[in-house]
Amino acid sequence: MSNKVYEIITEQIVEQLEKGIVPWHKPWSSETRMPLNASTNKHYNGINIMLLASQGRYNPYWCTYRQCADLGGNVNRGEKGTMVIFWKISELQDPTDPGKMKKSAILRYYKVFNIEQTSLAEDERFAVPANNHDPIEACEGIVKMYPNKPEIVVGDKAAYRPYDDTVIIPDVRRFEDINEYYSTLFHELVHSTGHESRLARPIKNSFGSEDYSKEELIAEMGNCFLCGIAGIAPAIIDNSAAYIRSWISKLQKDSKLVVMTASKAEKAAKYIQGAA
Repeated sequence: MSNKVYEIITEQIVEQLEKGIVPWHKPWSSETRMPLNASTNKHYNGINIMLLASQGRYNPYWCTYRQCADLGGNVNRGEKGTMVIFWKISELQDPTDPGKMKKSAILRYYKVFNIEQTSLAEDERFAVPANNHDPIEACEGIVKMYPNKPEIVVGDKAAYRPYDDTVIIPDVRRFEDINEYYSTLFHELVHSTGHESRLARPIKNSFGSEDYSKEELIAEMGNCFLCGIAGIAPAIIDNSAAYIRSWISKLQKDSKLVVMTASKAEKAAKYIQGAA
């Protein structure tokens, strides 16, 4: 049955490619919510924006331990704070001129916690509009089947990091379509099968290189195969076909490459299902 699915998905992709380019888009919201202090409702500024945004939290509100308590909540056990900095400005008497005051700036830091790390997560005061999705059992089952799978963490992008064997995926609530969430996750999981401890494909390639493009094709084909097994392929096939075409154009528009890549993608999909 699985082999038939691989054949059907490949045929569907090739058919879509022959029709022309379908506009492809990033299926999750890329809107960056500026970090806010939950107590003062003021935006953080300077490098603090990057320090907090890099944590990949969906909720933009942050607070110190004491601010959390003042708001009626508490920090969840085991949570680690994120450092933010500020300049403490003091006025001191100028030792060279007793009649003048001299300003002194000292760099200080303190730690804050995202609202998601506290008991205030369900508080309406800090609610953030979200796409609430129910998990798809068949898709979750495929992820669970993956033997010796990489660590999966939430972040602001979708990527696979070979150096520490980690898959990064945006929060599911940022996806308008739950099917696209699993499609994106499957894409990165297929990349991870190329790790030297698994199928050992050449995945550490520079962006835009021929090997990089081929690996992208394998990842997207494998993604389509897994979506087919899970029964959600019709929801993602157009976007995937457009994405694949964008990489084919980098390889002299060699549409036959899709078919040749299918065998490696199938091997990766089977590996994730524990059948390699």
